[in-house]
Amino acid sequence: MYILPSNYWALVTQEKLASLLDFNPSYSHYWSADSRDALFGAQFNSPSFQFTGLSVCHPIYNKQTMTLSLRHAIYSAILSAEETATFMFVPSWNGSMITNPHSSLLTAHPHLCYKLGAITAY
Repeated sequence: MYILPSNYWALVTQEKLASLLDFNPSYSHYWSADSRDALFGAQFNSPSFQFTGLSVCHPIYNKQTMTLSLRHAIYSAILSAEETATFMFVPSWNGSMITNPHSSLLTAHPHLCYKLGAITAY
C-alpha cells in the first residue's frame, strides 16, 4: 500500500477509490469502495458523486472498475460547471495502451484526457 505524499499533489483535495488503509489523511475528502469505511470518515460509492475540483483516483486493477472510473471522470469533467481535473493511475499492460479496454475512452476524448507519464515495467 502506498499513500501519495500531499506535497506532490499540492492542489489536490480529494481522493477517489481509496481505502481506510491507504488514503491520504491530509485531503479534505476521500471516497472508498467499502461502505464500512464510512465509520472513519470516508464517502461511499464515488460513482454516485460527480467528480469536481482536483482529485486523484487510483482504481483497483480490474478492467471494468478502471473503465467505469475513467468514464465517470470524463463525464464529470464534461458536465461540471467548475474546473475539474482527476489524476488517474491506470496500468499499461503489455507496454501499450491500445490493448487496454479503457484506452478507447482516452482516444475518444483527446481534448480532456492527457497522458502525463508512464512507469516502465522491467
